[in-house]
Amino acid sequence: MASSISISSASASAPKKTKKVSTASKEPKEPKEPKVSAKVAAPVEEPIVEAVEAVEATEETVVLESSFDELMGMVEAQEAVILAATKELFRLNKLLKSAYKKDNKLYKLLKSQKTKAVRKPAEKHVIVDSLAKLMNVPKKSTFDRNEIHRFICDYIRQHELQYEDDRTTFNPDTKLAAVLGEPIYETKKGSGIYRHSYNNLFKVLGSLFIK
Repeated sequence: MASSISISSASASAPKKTKKVSTASKEPKEPKEPKVSAKVAAPVEEPIVEAVEAVEATEETVVLESSFDELMGMVEAQEAVILAATKELFRLNKLLKSAYKKDNKLYKLLKSQKTKAVRKPAEKHVIVDSLAKLMNVPKKSTFDRNEIHRFICDYIRQHELQYEDDRTTFNPDTKLAAVLGEPIYETKKGSGIYRHSYNNLFKVLGSLFIK
């Protein structure tokens, strides 16, 4: 029991430690400013502006500018007219094609058929008596030039009157020679040899009709 009493007495006699509390009010700390490194800017050179003297436009320049502006206006006006005319042409062309398609007869005629020229019938004339005798027809009979030309060509072919060395020339017999007369075609220039030729036959036909 004595040991317990001594411990309690020792604890009672020891002084208690107290925490010191500062009565002074704490002031808030100011924020620190960031350190800025001072950089020196490079010097900027100002551009040197040269003084330019004002130059007045001459009278010739003013006239040329006026003419140029006037011509440009005319060109722009004509361009608008041409553009409008082109659009109108395209429109009319489209309408024309549709009109052709509606009329099947006209459309087929323009697309596939070719117009044939109407040939007038050849005029007939009275032939001479020697030709009428050769053709064995009555005197004063009428024929056209094509009919007479065809008859003479057939006569030459049937009687084999062509030359062998040149089939475009022929040697008429007595009856045909009486109709055609003397030959006028020279076989070679300067040769002095003349023959009747198909090439000159149409020239001779004019003398076989009574005018």
